Amino acid sequence: MSEGWNLRTAHLASWVEPGSMVCDFGCGDRALRDALPAGCDYIGWDRREIDLASDDWPRLPPHDVAVLAGVLEYVEAPAKVLARMTAPALLLSYEPGGSKDARRIQGWVSDLSATETLDAAAQAGYGLVAVRMWKKQWLGKFRRLA
Repeated sequence: MSEGWNLRTAHLASWVEPGSMVCDFGCGDRALRDALPAGCDYIGWDRREIDLASDDWPRLPPHDVAVLAGVLEYVEAPAKVLARMTAPALLLSYEPGGSKDARRIQGWVSDLSATETLDAAAQAGYGLVAVRMWKKQWLGKFRRLA
């Protein structure tokens, strides 16, 4: 993974509390694992292990933090994926905007705006706690609402 992507990963990891159990959906080369604070447990799921579009997910271990970094762009029903998250904390990155044609060239199938992404997270029971910009992506830290 390039240095640039590792910077995004480091930003997301900085929001994880030491000792957390982290479930990284769309983990790629599992760079997040090495960026986490001390004492964290980690499980990574990439598209070879879990099809986020499917209704047939493996049983997930209890976890404190779910991470979707650079994932929602590739999912046709991002609100459905967010609704399946169960962790108390959710970290995600998403790049809204751009024309449909430009998004398809990237291989992206989701066209949510930033507002629609926040609405989907809220409908899934998550409230925004913090946000950062990284390049054209926004990084969000969410907490499950009571």
